[in-house]
Parts: sequence; C-alpha cells; structure tokens
Amino acid sequence: FIVAQKSSLISMGPSLETAINRLNELSRDSNRRGGSSLDKAPIQFHGFKDIIVFLPNGMFTALFRPLPGDVNNLFGIGASLEGLLMLGLFLRACNRTSLRELKDPFIAFILLFILSWAFVYAFNAQNMGTIMRWRLPIFPVFLGLLLYLGRHREREKLPAA
Repeated sequence: FIVAQKSSLISMGPSLETAINRLNELSRDSNRRGGSSLDKAPIQFHGFKDIIVFLPNGMFTALFRPLPGDVNNLFGIGASLEGLLMLGLFLRACNRTSLRELKDPFIAFILLFILSWAFVYAFNAQNMGTIMRWRLPIFPVFLGLLLYLGRHREREKLPAA
C-alpha cells in the first residue's frame, strides 16, 4: 500500500503542483488512522520551499520519534526509550566523528542509505505505531552506524619534543 503511494508520487510527471497536492493528500490521510497518531494538524505544502522547510522535522520524526511523552501507554514508553537511546547515540556519534571519517566510501554509502530512507518516510511519519514498524528494517543499519561512529578512539600521541 505505502509503496504504491510512493511510486504514484514519483510517477506523476514533472508537475510540481501535482506532486505537492499528492503530498498534502498523503499527509491528510495518514494522520487520520490509528490511535497513536500525532496530535497535530495535517501538513500543508504550498511550494517547494515548504517541503524543504519541513524535511528536517519530518526526517527527525522518522528516525527518532516517539520520544517520552509522545505515546502514553506501555508500548509507547518502551518505544520512547528506544527513541531516546537512538538520539543519545546519534549525539555521541556527532561529537566523536570527524568529517574525514565520513569520506570513507562505506560510511558515506550507509549514511546516504539512511538519509534516503528518512527522506522518503518523512512525509508519512504521522502515526507513531507505523513509524516504529517502518523503522524496523533500517534499525540494525542505523544502530550499527551510530555505534561505529560513536566508538571510543585513541587520540594520536604527539612525539615528545
């Protein structure tokens, strides 16, 4: 179902207005389903700028949410602790990683893979239950990247002068 929606969005042709209308429709429809939907109004895109402005929030939601306070039931608490752990690992990886390490082709590929996934799912991330299920296939790759980039590294010792 989701793949059909995503492929219909891609195959619409060059019309940006048609694509924006389809994104608005997907956003409105996905926000109505389920008991764990986010309590916010459906997102309305009026142009390419609105999509660019929305992407960081949507990608954050797809990768890290639910966070504590988003879903108030037993499964929601467990999911929010997972989101909090992933966010903490992400911040640790950001702190410990140099730009030189990101030039490694394998790391660059994995990073591009995760960002591409987050870009696609950012527009449908309106229900916490579906976010958790959609994130399952990417979770081991994302966790492995965060653990690898956040590892402890020995500092290079300067020769004694």
